[in-house]
Amino acid sequence: MSLSSEQFKDFFRHHGAGVSAITVFDEAGEPFGFTASSLASLSAQPALATVNLAQSSSTAAVLRIGSRIAIHALSSENQAIAAELAGSREQRFKSSGWDLEQVAPINQQASAILYGEVAQIYPVAESLILVIDCKAVDSKSFPERPLIYFNREYLK
Repeated sequence: MSLSSEQFKDFFRHHGAGVSAITVFDEAGEPFGFTASSLASLSAQPALATVNLAQSSSTAAVLRIGSRIAIHALSSENQAIAAELAGSREQRFKSSGWDLEQVAPINQQASAILYGEVAQIYPVAESLILVIDCKAVDSKSFPERPLIYFNREYLK
């Protein structure tokens, strides 16, 4: 039995996944971020999470062990945040709601924000697996209707 790249991608297009926004500053203080559907809990004690991103992404180039990041839980009402961070690098962090004076860029419109540090980075194929040591959470209101990515679309 052989699995083609297209069959693999088609399977995961039809696997609904929660959407989060991951943000970080580079060493010069410039904001970077990306939209992820790969966030997963790894361990509750210690509190660890994982997220994947392409090695070729602009954000991957600035991530280091110890980078302080913010993980934004997005509700169906936060689709604009997801679209902004999934768009071109030049258009990110331009909309209202971004606070660039924190340990990592944060958007107060997100329903909850998990703060952490990159503990480990594993290159695998053309991707990176980040292990995040989670330090604190701002759980203003967990989403009643989370933003879900399914078949190349955000579900509301």
